[in-house]
Amino acid sequence: MEREIEVNKAYIPFLQNKQRYAVLKGGAGSGKSIAAVQKLILRVTTERGHRILCIRKVATTIRNSIYQLLIDKLLEYDIYNEFNINKSEMRFTHIPTGNEILCAGMDDPEKIKSIAGITSVWCEEATELDELDFNQLELRVRGETANYKQFIITFNPISEQHWLKRRFFDTPDAETLLMHTTYKDNSFLDDDYIHHLQERVKANPNLHKVYVLGEWGKVDFGGEFLKSWSTVKHTSVVPYDPTLAIWLSFDENVNPYFPCGIFQISDDNQIRLIDCIALKNPDNTTKVMGRTILSKLRKWQHKGFVYVCGDSTSQKD
Repeated sequence: MEREIEVNKAYIPFLQNKQRYAVLKGGAGSGKSIAAVQKLILRVTTERGHRILCIRKVATTIRNSIYQLLIDKLLEYDIYNEFNINKSEMRFTHIPTGNEILCAGMDDPEKIKSIAGITSVWCEEATELDELDFNQLELRVRGETANYKQFIITFNPISEQHWLKRRFFDTPDAETLLMHTTYKDNSFLDDDYIHHLQERVKANPNLHKVYVLGEWGKVDFGGEFLKSWSTVKHTSVVPYDPTLAIWLSFDENVNPYFPCGIFQISDDNQIRLIDCIALKNPDNTTKVMGRTILSKLRKWQHKGFVYVCGDSTSQKD
């Protein structure tokens, strides 16, 4: 029995495409994953000789993502009963054709190596993968097959430094379909989702660029604060208030210093650096630091609470 499946028009070229690589870059809610599932279902129900592998970096993330999305769509399209589903192995077998969809994680490379006869691959959240992971997958898709072989690669473009950009976008070739989509290409989204998507990222230009615009972002390496620092804008004489809580922040493994920042948060939620301690060797120990802090608090006649924000990687005695 023929069935009509609603698809986003933006993905029709992808659903019809037969190039070796279909690279779907886009923002949150753009419908990339659903389009990938739709194509897999289309292929395993209309073609023969398929063993399609669905991949994420970590196997434990698959059950609530790829596997569940496949289940949802089989139920939605009323073809769930056409499949024999091994829930423990996350393996789907289409009964009329014998085609298979297998789900696996790249954190178990021996399992991947043991899967023979792979005809196509879907890499979901592909930015999780190393290029070596992808090269290993390439080795698994080989030999003559009844139908075209294809790698479907879906991801949010979190970093312009990622190997995916260099490999597929910087030097595009005839074997690759490149697609760029955003939430605007997904006709099935509700207004509430769109509102919350925009609200969640509006204060961060980088997140807005990646998840709303679907464009390449930048990874924060931690130097952004230093580069943005201005003694004119960000420093002034601020009062110490003995009734406000003191917050102690440590970085205990920095040599040759053992630093501690002493902060207060004002009633209008301004964070103020009141003082800073930097103990040098041989005084860079927790005992000396404790005595130094106590001496300051007694000198200030501090009356408020003291909160210690410890360093979870501490190796100090």
